[in-house]
Amino acid sequence: MIEGSVTATRQQARVAGWLYLLLALIGPIGLLYVPAQLIVHDNARATADNLRASGALLRLGIVSDLAHQIVAVFLVLALYRLFRAVNESQARLMVVLGALVSVPIVFVNALNDIAALVLVSGAEFLAVFERPQLDALAYLFLRLHGEGITVASIFWGLWLFPFGMLVVRSGFIPRALGVLLIVAGVGYLVSAFARLALPAYGPLVSQVLSPLMVGELPIIFWLLIWGAKGPGAAAVAAGPSASGQDAREFETGVEYDGSTSRGPARLCAGSPSRPRRARARGTDEAGHRAGAARHPMGHSSLLHRRQTEGVPSRRFEQRRRLDRQGENPWWFARPCPYSSR
Repeated sequence: MIEGSVTATRQQARVAGWLYLLLALIGPIGLLYVPAQLIVHDNARATADNLRASGALLRLGIVSDLAHQIVAVFLVLALYRLFRAVNESQARLMVVLGALVSVPIVFVNALNDIAALVLVSGAEFLAVFERPQLDALAYLFLRLHGEGITVASIFWGLWLFPFGMLVVRSGFIPRALGVLLIVAGVGYLVSAFARLALPAYGPLVSQVLSPLMVGELPIIFWLLIWGAKGPGAAAVAAGPSASGQDAREFETGVEYDGSTSRGPARLCAGSPSRPRRARARGTDEAGHRAGAARHPMGHSSLLHRRQTEGVPSRRFEQRRRLDRQGENPWWFARPCPYSSR
């Protein structure tokens, strides 16, 4: 069972690797190649002439921008499914920074390229403008597109921080790859803020920091070739927490209380450690009353209310009856791995 779960985790990692590779292949077309071919720095007329001669190339860049952001959404979701067992809060932060914020920015930013194409299209409603004016406006929108990419790159750097921390804590991917992701995130952030705050030095800073941004590449090949490898993969496969809590539950057949480290919250029929655990926590009514403060909405509070207020609880009676019959409902306890069912 565990081996099958480890295999599924490894396959999920490889799916994320393929999506990451597709993103790395599509993204540079619209981000690097197309602007380098069309935009002539500080020359609106030459840039507009390039647009009129190679409008299809700019459209290719627009498709590249939109496609690689669509892939980014599926990539972030795949990584969330892979790392949510490591730290769910960090995984959610990764989703927010990696998809929920940056993707809308890039989609809206594509309108600037579309506006530049319209301005050089020679449409009749643009006859009121002189050609130099149209050239300047087209160049302006292309420059705005570049600034929009700079703003989006802030979040391309921010999402690498929770991603890198998840890799470091995962146990099934080398920690060095997580450190490289964090370093790449620093490179994205410094480069973006340099372009926005110090535009005269922005290109120089980007050239100096470009080697740091390559830190994203090793994780792609690791996910593709090895996927999830090491003892951490087994811990992730055991349950939704890589801290060891659910791994202990699987090994002992005992469900642990996540809010305290004093022991199991409930004992599973068939657990080899049932007598010892029962003495450690207590299954009598006093133990239930003591646990009511920690579990105000759990079965302990129902028993406590029944004893103190004399109010019968059908739900508690049903839970206790099903527990005695060995048919524990899903909201009360997890199935025991030692049982024959």
